[in-house]
Amino acid sequence: LTKAGLAGNPTIILHLFQDEYSLEQVMNSRKVFDFLTLLQCCPTSDGAGAAVLASEAFVRKHRLENQAVEIVAQEMVTDFPSTFSENSCIKMVGYDMSRLAGKKCFEAAGLTPGDVDVVELHDCFSANELITYEALGLCEEGKAGELVDRGDNTYGGKFVINPSGGLISKGHPLGATGLAQCAELCWQLRGQAGRRQVPGASVALQHNIGLGGAVVVTIYKMGFPQESRYVIGSAASSSGDGDLEGFKAYPVFKEIENHLLQEGEKLVRKVGGVFAFKVKDGPDGREATWVVDVKNGRGSVTNDPGMCLNGLNGKSAVEDKLLWFIDAFASKLDGFIFFISSNLVCFLIVVER
Repeated sequence: LTKAGLAGNPTIILHLFQDEYSLEQVMNSRKVFDFLTLLQCCPTSDGAGAAVLASEAFVRKHRLENQAVEIVAQEMVTDFPSTFSENSCIKMVGYDMSRLAGKKCFEAAGLTPGDVDVVELHDCFSANELITYEALGLCEEGKAGELVDRGDNTYGGKFVINPSGGLISKGHPLGATGLAQCAELCWQLRGQAGRRQVPGASVALQHNIGLGGAVVVTIYKMGFPQESRYVIGSAASSSGDGDLEGFKAYPVFKEIENHLLQEGEKLVRKVGGVFAFKVKDGPDGREATWVVDVKNGRGSVTNDPGMCLNGLNGKSAVEDKLLWFIDAFASKLDGFIFFISSNLVCFLIVVER
């Protein structure tokens, strides 16, 4: 269920399982217990996740409105007595507490399951994923299989569930798993998820569970939606997209990215522009586009032009800023020929030579 969308993913190196398997391969893999086979079970793994919690005052002070994700609602529920008294496997794996946490979370947010665009849920085993669909109200009880058959758990369907690949694909680093889910949903809401991006994602739902036990369900939205129309980077940026390393321009943009990490806030105040560089005549004649945002937040570098066109500036507004930008990195840009677009001075075509 969770791996099919990962083929060709530029961030696939983050995943423990990197191959796409057929249904037959999954069903014929080594038996673990009853109908569960090895490829239906998440692998425990090393890993890390991180999130920065900030007040609204901090966000505004540091001009981070365009990337601030709001925790709209969050609920934690622990095991019910029925978990231990009714001898139910479904309740033992957290169905009741997941259902209550989801219900309380939607009520607190003033939303319904139908409002959700993207979900990261705890798919420790394939059966748990299906049970959780029903517990969270993504479908009626007993209808999870039909939801899958309709394609309503993936791109083009009603929801996109586990675009990260889920625990079964990316691994389960235990304590870091929940923060990894949070990071993925933040990338999705910001439009930074690269080829995993869920188009128009505005409401995100997270489900994380520990058996025996507690469950936490969280709903996220962009905290300042009017500011979030500008993309501030990409999870599949120049620092993570291995197939771009063959371009001569790669180390140039890598250095720009590192420079922004160190002095981004200062440069944003000075420059205030977004610049797109289309690089031609790369390895095997390929093309690539780098977008350098020196306007929003602390600046960023991304490789997806389709996600940042709204951030580009008109010619009269940025001509002097573009000239400053090229001059600032002139020593690094030696060996490239620049052609400035006739209608957008901030869009450059770069030919490697």
